[in-house]
Amino acid sequence: MKPDRKKRVCVLGSGNWGTVIAKIVGSNSLNSEILQERVSMYVYEEELEDGRKLSEVINERHENVKYLPGHELPPNVVAVTDATEAVRGADVLVFVMPRQFVRTLCATLVGQIKPTAVGVSLIKGFDDEDGPLDLVSNTIARFGLNPGPSNTRLSRSTDKRSLMCWCLLGFYRPARVIQVVRRGANKHKSDVEVRLPPRYLKIRMCVLMGANNANEVAAEKLAETTIGCKDKRLVPLLKAIFQTDNFKVRPEINRETNVVACAAGFVDGLELGSNAKAAVVRLGLLEMVRFVDNLYPGSRLGTFFQSCGVADLMTTCYGGLRDSRVAAEFAKSGRALAELEEEMLGGRKLQARGRGGPGTRTAFEVNRFLTEKKMEEQFPLFTAVHLAATGVVPPNAVLQCVRDAPDYTPMVRNLLVM
Repeated sequence: MKPDRKKRVCVLGSGNWGTVIAKIVGSNSLNSEILQERVSMYVYEEELEDGRKLSEVINERHENVKYLPGHELPPNVVAVTDATEAVRGADVLVFVMPRQFVRTLCATLVGQIKPTAVGVSLIKGFDDEDGPLDLVSNTIARFGLNPGPSNTRLSRSTDKRSLMCWCLLGFYRPARVIQVVRRGANKHKSDVEVRLPPRYLKIRMCVLMGANNANEVAAEKLAETTIGCKDKRLVPLLKAIFQTDNFKVRPEINRETNVVACAAGFVDGLELGSNAKAAVVRLGLLEMVRFVDNLYPGSRLGTFFQSCGVADLMTTCYGGLRDSRVAAEFAKSGRALAELEEEMLGGRKLQARGRGGPGTRTAFEVNRFLTEKKMEEQFPLFTAVHLAATGVVPPNAVLQCVRDAPDYTPMVRNLLVM
């Protein structure tokens, strides 16, 4: 392929998992026939203990000393601290950052990406900031900016000042104002109606997730991951970007694993044994299937048997990962979740939004959906994890869910078997 037709890849995120992915993408881009060699990695600038900037250290030492120490990055991976510069000319944007920062980043990227660009989300969890529960990948795909109603009426005395403020905030350029209409019968007193166009990111999205312990993948231990995209023509390109001999990409999605991992962590912390943990995980899997059956009718049951499903659940619950470890210590010690997060994770943050604690954002979002649908009783484990994480019930409440579980599990109604 001609150099000018090769695809450029940008990794948006530089945490533990983001750096691992940049390492893989960088290696695959070296001497590739379809990928440009340079890989931009967007880095949220931080100052290290020695006073140096993280981005400078990454570019000089080819190592993310804070989030992935001990693993060398390919020389073609370049840390960039300006998001708009990082995505300039990129054909594939890899989103891999904590989901609480997604909307802020998308606001920066509106109007900055190629119309033909493709996005790949590696972000677990849900988004519910604008209403109904939805996947983060869907939020990215349809993210929009609109500085108010499409028809905004301003008084004549303040219209110029307001328009200037909106312009300075970057919501639109003056040339993007669709129409300015003066209304009012009195020629000395009239209103100004400003019609502004909404602005959207408009990017095709794919999703990549699986049973992926970041440090094991960085050490090139064998792992699988699942990729889902509506356009199957993208699969060869995505495989060229992500697949290695030890990181196998399986084309084919389900995000309640962190909630179940918290329940399993509670069992570990209370030292209730492997039998109880297995029972909790089994019940959690059933609730995951039932939840997707209600939220996304028509989903494929077979997806649960891919790496993004049951394999991810096993790794999250039994692999000693962040959510289960912190949940175990929370159940064992009774200490505050925010305190444990700071102490145990060395600066990394769990996916929480001002509520603190392992899996609590996902648990909160799921519980909000169940409450709105009046379905809490149908999901006792999910409900118990949310109540335990918020201090309403003790962590051992998850055991009562197992004791009260029905002998026969109702069949799912809306999932496709194949």
